[in-house]
Amino acid sequence: MSFSRNSPKLFLLAINFLLFLSGLALLITGLWLLRLSGLMDSDVKFLLASISDDRSQFGYFLFAITILFIVAGGILLFVSVFGAVSAWKKIKPCLIIYLVVTICVIVVQGVIVGMLIKSRVTSGEWLEGALKTKLQSYTGPTATDSTSVGFNKMFLKVQCCGVSSYADMAAIAAWSTKPASTKVPASCCKGADDTSSQSSTTHVTCTDTPQDFYATGCFEKIDTIIDSISLISKIVSGISFICHVLAIVLSCLTMDRVTNRIQHLPASKNLPPVIRKK
Repeated sequence: MSFSRNSPKLFLLAINFLLFLSGLALLITGLWLLRLSGLMDSDVKFLLASISDDRSQFGYFLFAITILFIVAGGILLFVSVFGAVSAWKKIKPCLIIYLVVTICVIVVQGVIVGMLIKSRVTSGEWLEGALKTKLQSYTGPTATDSTSVGFNKMFLKVQCCGVSSYADMAAIAAWSTKPASTKVPASCCKGADDTSSQSSTTHVTCTDTPQDFYATGCFEKIDTIIDSISLISKIVSGISFICHVLAIVLSCLTMDRVTNRIQHLPASKNLPPVIRKK
C-alpha cells in the first residue's frame, strides 16, 4: 500500500533524473560550441556575421543558438533538481511552480529545434556560395583586414582550409603575395597557432606539403557541426518532451495525493469493552 501511495513521487524522481541528464547534454553542447568549436571566436563570429541571407546574420544567429543551448541546459538542470526536491517533500506550491516552469522549458526547446532546422536549411542553400564569394577578398595570412583575419582564425580554430577544400585558395586573385609553389596560407598548416599565422614568416614548408596542412573545407566542418548539434538537440528535446509530459501528469497526481491525503490505519484487533447495564 505504501508503494502505491508513493509511486507517483518515485516515478517523478526517476523522470527528473532523466531531465537532469538531458540538461547536462544541452549545457555541455553549448559550452563546447562557445569555447571549443572555433566558430564563436570573435573574429570568426564577425566574419560569419558579415554573411547574411537578408533574414539574419549567420554568425550572430549561430551565437544565439549557442546561448540558447547553455540557457536551456542550465534551466533544465535547475528544474530537474527543483522538481525532484518538490516531489520528495511533496510541497504543493513548489510543484505548481515546477509545472509552470516545465511548460516554459518545453516552449524554449521547441524554439531551439526550430532555429536549428532553419539554420540547417539556410546553410545548405546559400552558405557555401556566400563563403566562397567572401573568400575572394582574402589577402593573406599576415593581412590585417577583418575578412582575412576572420578566415585565418577560422582555418586555425576550426582546423579547415578554403571553403569547399584547400584548392579554393589557389584561385584567390586578391592574395597577390602568394608564391607560385604555395598551395595554402600558413594559417592552414597543422599545428599552427595565432602567433605563427600572423607573423612575418608567412610561407613555410607546410604550405607546400598536402599532408602538413588541413585539406577539409570550412563549409564541410561548419555543416558537420550544425548536423551534430541538430541531432543532439532533436534527441534531447524528444526525450525531455516525453519526460515533461509525464512529469506534468505525475506532478498533478502527487498534488492530488497531498491535497486528499488518506491515512491508512491498521484495524484494531482489540474489541471495545462491553458495557453491561445493571
